[in-house]
Amino acid sequence: MLKTRCIINSQKNITVTVVIGVAAVLSFCSPAGAAIIYSGSLTWADGGLEGTGLWVDSNGRPGWFGPALDWTVSENPDGSWDYLYSLSVYRGSISHWIIEASPTFQQSDLKAPFAAEGTFGNIEVGLFNPGGSNPNLPEPIYGIKFDDTEGLTLTVGFTSFRRPVWGDAYAKDGKAGGVFNTVWNSGLTAADPLGPPANGSLEQHLLVPDTFGTDPIPEPATLSLLAAGALAIMVCRRSRSRFTHVEGGGLSRRF
Repeated sequence: MLKTRCIINSQKNITVTVVIGVAAVLSFCSPAGAAIIYSGSLTWADGGLEGTGLWVDSNGRPGWFGPALDWTVSENPDGSWDYLYSLSVYRGSISHWIIEASPTFQQSDLKAPFAAEGTFGNIEVGLFNPGGSNPNLPEPIYGIKFDDTEGLTLTVGFTSFRRPVWGDAYAKDGKAGGVFNTVWNSGLTAADPLGPPANGSLEQHLLVPDTFGTDPIPEPATLSLLAAGALAIMVCRRSRSRFTHVEGGGLSRRF
């Protein structure tokens, strides 16, 4: 534990002690404190995902299961964030997947993209509109497009200094029975929630990269401790101001 002590003279000590957790101090002074990790999921079964085609229509098909989307977002010691997303579908193959990002996100904000399961051919960052290669997309979405993908389960990831906020995603395959297989989060057409990042989902949204980079922000408890420390220093200074030095090195109280 850390203590702050203010001593006025040897006869009369006015002492203010502030006890501060070492872990709290370290987490404030350095982004290399305790790692922050968020995880969540959306599924067709819980109403978190919508779509078209075989991906969302069981129709008595044996072994059918609804689509599921999972993510994990974790902070690195250098202040960057690792984003990991996994999407599983019943049949066909995910041909491309768009994960929303804020409008100022650029290709240069995307570090070390990879596929842990399944594959992708290339990545494009930009605005994607409904129709054409994005059938049944409910509305335009600006984001990161993993294109030429393969697999019933696709797991992709990347690193970015953009911190997480709540956003959307959309994926598609080719036609089956004359209908495109598509899926998106049920909150896609609603305004993105402004709540802080957290575990789970918020209003059927997922965590995606924000407009702004990472700036270490003290936790509320840390702020309270720092405020207590500042108050202690002020008390010490005010206490000292009530005493003056006298000949011989002693202290005399001022009134």
